[in-house]
Formats: sequence, C-alpha cells, structure tokens
Amino acid sequence: MCDLPGTLPRRFAVGVLALGPVDAARRSAARLDLALDAYKLGYFLLDTVETTPAGTGYLAAELLLARSGADAIVARGPVDRDWLYAIADRLGLAVRPEQA
Repeated sequence: MCDLPGTLPRRFAVGVLALGPVDAARRSAARLDLALDAYKLGYFLLDTVETTPAGTGYLAAELLLARSGADAIVARGPVDRDWLYAIADRLGLAVRPEQA
C-alpha cells in the first residue's frame, strides 16, 4: 500500500478501458478519466489495458491482474461485465465499474 504522510492509504487497481475507434486526443482523455475514477474510488491505478467491445485485450488484463497483486478492477466504457466479475471472483478482487 502507498502510505504518504497526510494521506489515506491507497490500494492498487488495474484499469480496463473499452474504446471503439477514436483519435489520440479522445483516447488520452478517456485514459485520464479512468485514472481519475480510480483516484476518486481510493485506488492507485497501476496500468490501463484497452480493450474493444469485441473483447481483444481481456487476456492481457487478466494476466496483469493475476501478476500485479492489484486489489481491484476499475472499468470504463462498454466492457464485458460478466468477464470482469468472473475474473474478480477467481482472483479475489473488487470490481469498480464506471461511475456516473
């Protein structure tokens, strides 16, 4: 855990971001929004894995989650929620879907 003086301890999360075809500026803004979601939820975002609605990227996310020791998955966009919850159950993680 990250425990700096004067701050609350933050746990670690891996982001899963589902995007369709977008330009670089929109991709960058979506990644920043995901990092801010994680921060607001009390997590330090270790990394973000981009996936498509068709599902490419989920295996990379699962491997990263298994090896990183992350505490949660923070998701944004039209991700496969069934997949998220199945991985979370298998690895003992919390799922934090996108916030409205």
